[in-house]
Amino acid sequence: MIKVDFNIKCFTKEELNIAYKPDEAYEGCKRCSNYNFNYSCPDLPYTAEEYLKDYDYVLFVLAEIHTESIQEHMENWDVSDFPSRVLTNHLKRLDDKEVPLSSAVSMYLYNQIKDIMTERLLLMEADLDVLGLPPGSCTRCKDCLKEIGKPCVHPDKIRHSIEALGYLVSDIYRLFFDKKLGWTKGKLSDTIHSCNVIFAKEELNVDVIRPYLEGITLTLPETKDPYI
Repeated sequence: MIKVDFNIKCFTKEELNIAYKPDEAYEGCKRCSNYNFNYSCPDLPYTAEEYLKDYDYVLFVLAEIHTESIQEHMENWDVSDFPSRVLTNHLKRLDDKEVPLSSAVSMYLYNQIKDIMTERLLLMEADLDVLGLPPGSCTRCKDCLKEIGKPCVHPDKIRHSIEALGYLVSDIYRLFFDKKLGWTKGKLSDTIHSCNVIFAKEELNVDVIRPYLEGITLTLPETKDPYI
C-alpha cells in the first residue's frame, strides 16, 4: 500500500485569478490527444467565468504520493504491469508506442488517485454544496464518445480540470505551494502530485474537507518482494 498525504490551502477566487492564463494553459492542452476529443477538455462551450460564476472561494487539495519505497524495487516490474487509462490516452499520440517504466508507474499511480478523488469530490458536492474538479481529462469511459460525435453517457458527472478552464497549474504550484513542476526523463519522481480543486460559495474550514480524505491508499501490482 502506498500512503497519500494531502496539502490543503484555501484562497479566494479573486486570488486564484493570478494564475488565469488561458492562452498558455491551452497550449499545453493542445499537445494532449484528448484535446477537443473529450467532453471534459477544451474547447469548452463556456468560459471559466461563466462556469464558476456561483463560487467565490477555492480550496486546493494537493495529493502527494511519495515513491521512495518504490524506486529501489523497480526491477520487479515492467511497463505491462502498469496499465492505466491515462497511459492509453498518452500512447495515442506516440508513434513508437513505448514509454519508460518510470512514466508508466507515474501514470498508474496518478490514475488511481484521480479515480479515487473524482468519487470523493462528488461526495463533497452532495454534502457541502461545492464544485469539485479532479485533475486531467475524464477517464470514466475507456473511450470518450465525443471522439465519434455521440453524447456523453455521464453528463451529470462531467467535470473540468483547472487546466481545462484556463488556469496555469505550474503557476498554482509555484505561487500557492512553493513547488516547481518538473521531472527527469527515465526517473520516477520522489513525489507525484495531483491537484484537486474545490470551489465553494462560502469560505470552508479545511477541517470540513479532511474526513473525505481519510483512508486513501494506492496499490501496486503483486510482487514477490516482501518489502513493498
